[in-house]
Amino acid sequence: NKTADVDTLQKANDMEQKWHAQTLTQLQQVNGAMLKCKNQLIEEQERNNMMNRLLKEANTDVTLLQEKLSAKNTEIAQLTAEKEELNQKVSDSASNSDSLQEEVTELKGQSEESQIAELRYQLIELTKKLRESNSTNEFLKYRLASQSADKKFTSI
Repeated sequence: NKTADVDTLQKANDMEQKWHAQTLTQLQQVNGAMLKCKNQLIEEQERNNMMNRLLKEANTDVTLLQEKLSAKNTEIAQLTAEKEELNQKVSDSASNSDSLQEEVTELKGQSEESQIAELRYQLIELTKKLRESNSTNEFLKYRLASQSADKKFTSI
């Protein structure tokens, strides 16, 4: 019986060792899988940390861009107001230009009339001088004729 007990104990011992070996293998597999998961979690945490840094940087960039956009919008509003002001000045200038053009046209007309009047005056003056000159010529002719007649008379 002792032999049967030893065989049973040996079988039980072999089964227990086999069970321990299988359990150890399974534990090692589980441990390997856990290490793999742990490494994946560490990598994921590093990616999350990097993404958080990038997100903070992006948020900072967005804030800066919003500030720049606000400044540009203000600048655009100022330029639009200046443009409107300049358009009003151009409109006023165009209106003034029309008025000035009318005045220039009127002055040109007056100038032409004035030039015509000046030319008429000069023509009248020249006509007077011509008449005076003709009178002087007639007088001189008369004197010449008179002197000629005197010479003829004295020579008789």
